[in-house]
Amino acid sequence: MLTSSRIVAVFGATGTQGLSVVQTLLADGTFIPRAITRNCSSEKALKLKTLDAEVAQADLWDIDSLKQALSDVEAVYGYVTDDYDPKNFAQGHNSEMLFGKNLVDAAKATGVKYFIWSSLPHCTRVSNGKYANVYHLDKSSIPHSILYTGKQFSIFSFLENLWRYNTLAHVPDSDRLELTVARYNAQTPQYFTWVERDLGRCALALLKHYKDPQSEVLSRTFYAVSAKLNYTQLASIL
Repeated sequence: MLTSSRIVAVFGATGTQGLSVVQTLLADGTFIPRAITRNCSSEKALKLKTLDAEVAQADLWDIDSLKQALSDVEAVYGYVTDDYDPKNFAQGHNSEMLFGKNLVDAAKATGVKYFIWSSLPHCTRVSNGKYANVYHLDKSSIPHSILYTGKQFSIFSFLENLWRYNTLAHVPDSDRLELTVARYNAQTPQYFTWVERDLGRCALALLKHYKDPQSEVLSRTFYAVSAKLNYTQLASIL
């Protein structure tokens, strides 16, 4: 039975990232995770309820629903990347910027004290202007931290995606596995995140220490990276 009064709203709770955060918070007990979803009756939302997570409905297009979902919330784990949804895709690259603004505005209006942004680097800036139209990589006055994962470099940098996207697959009529990735130099290191195991623990560490001025958590970027390997090394481990 959860007894904490410190509520953390977790967006993207039915996805890989959010589920890791929810499960870690439940296991630790310092905070109560409030899983935010558009559909509380979906199979994934119902599974969260069986884990003893609080589940609340909100739509990032609807600020009023966000305010209601963030009532009595101390902190937010924000993850708003969903530009492949047909409704969002119709709005173009502006959809994620609007989502982020709506979420921050709702958090400010409800007195949220701390915000963890699961985000990506500003592609135009880090490429010195070479890639100026990768809008989903270019994302307040609320105390916050930025959390990067391996996914900033490649969709395959979530280790779970090796099997979710069939990147790692059996070769027919053999006992071998084939690892298929985008074209990379064999010796170039990549950054991988084991999301289920590690991401939630990173978020929990930030949540436990954001009030401590000595921890230097606020207004900083942190990297949730489980391993730095080139693909030859990854293949050997696998």
